Amino acid sequence: MKAVLAFLALVLSALAVAATPRDDAVQLLAWLNHSRGEINRAGRAGDTVALQRIQREAVRRSDAWPNQLSHAPFMDCHTALTDQIGFLQAVERKDSHWRDRKARQFREDLASCDRAVYPLKP
Repeated sequence: MKAVLAFLALVLSALAVAATPRDDAVQLLAWLNHSRGEINRAGRAGDTVALQRIQREAVRRSDAWPNQLSHAPFMDCHTALTDQIGFLQAVERKDSHWRDRKARQFREDLASCDRAVYPLKP
């Protein structure tokens, strides 16, 4: 029994170490790019249910983002996610000024996240 518990502890600790901050940022960046396309399609179709679903998933991912020093270089990825949530809330409220502002901030932070995740090689 002790051997099984020791093996389980070893496997679980290996899984926890496997996810690096960069891996988290790569996954978040991929989701942000994918959801951006979904938002555009749902917006053109006027599908408010799809926009609400994307917003719920964005809030879930925002809550799951680790608040650790090791994730600090990729903070723009989390900021882009926060801007996306603000954009979706503005769309829901039909606040065009705030929507345009959050869309611009989202694009800027998404580009910054992309540069942090995939830096240019000299």
